[in-house]
Amino acid sequence: MSATDIVNAPSVVRCTPQQAAKTYAYLEQFVDFDRNPRATLSVVFARSCLATHPDFGLDLQATAREASEVARRTLAHPDHARLDLDPLLLVTMFGAFIDAGCDLPPLRDLASQAARELAPLDAKTRSLGRVRLIASVLAAQGFEVAVASRPGEVSASVAEPSSLLNASSAVLGDVADHLLADGRVLDPDLTTMLALTALGELRNYRIDLGAKLLRLVVSHGVPRVEAEEGLNFVALQRRRNGAYGFLNPFAAEEERQDLDNGFFIPMTLNAAWLLRVEAASRVRARAATG
Repeated sequence: MSATDIVNAPSVVRCTPQQAAKTYAYLEQFVDFDRNPRATLSVVFARSCLATHPDFGLDLQATAREASEVARRTLAHPDHARLDLDPLLLVTMFGAFIDAGCDLPPLRDLASQAARELAPLDAKTRSLGRVRLIASVLAAQGFEVAVASRPGEVSASVAEPSSLLNASSAVLGDVADHLLADGRVLDPDLTTMLALTALGELRNYRIDLGAKLLRLVVSHGVPRVEAEEGLNFVALQRRRNGAYGFLNPFAAEEERQDLDNGFFIPMTLNAAWLLRVEAASRVRARAATG
């Protein structure tokens, strides 16, 4: 299946504007920085993915205000580290608004601070997958950030895609971070292996890793049917109230406490992020094919 086939094929409606609006509204009830800054960032990030999605027509300005408030509160906090906010979400959210033509000064200040904090890190730390990915996102946004080279062991895994079949979740996540940081087009064999691995993770309900692998395949891989199956799997996790994710009916009752923060919000974040990455990839593919 070629890129042209994917672009010209009948659209698969994985999320309608009405469904996106319901998810957007579901998330709004959890925007409360004072109560839980980390959860609030996840919620605002997911809402930002939906608001900056080109097909949904949601209220970009409302979410821009929320994102700006998260940035302001973070910058004003005397000890950012204690907030335990994910810098990847912060810098990715800034980029999403930039792509939508909305430059938010507080979020830009926070991204600039993240760029400055990368500079003094030692070489070993800068070569970590997560750190390289954050650096590459910042560099793509115009910040003067050096992106370290990919470690040799990661290159060896990439050169032999079948080795990923026996890789641990930690290794798979790290490889995905490095490949996302590289930003290069994946070859067909590697794309297929990553897409199949993503399907396996999704079917085992390890949605965080499965969605990350799918974001990599959708954004940098060649079109594959296996990736389409993964996207449809995530789309089918949508609930009537707009949240994503279904519970294990055999789970113990004590495991069902605070399900929104502990389960539905992370699932919904991954779904919203994947939807936005897919939309951005479709826009690029259409532009490339004229």
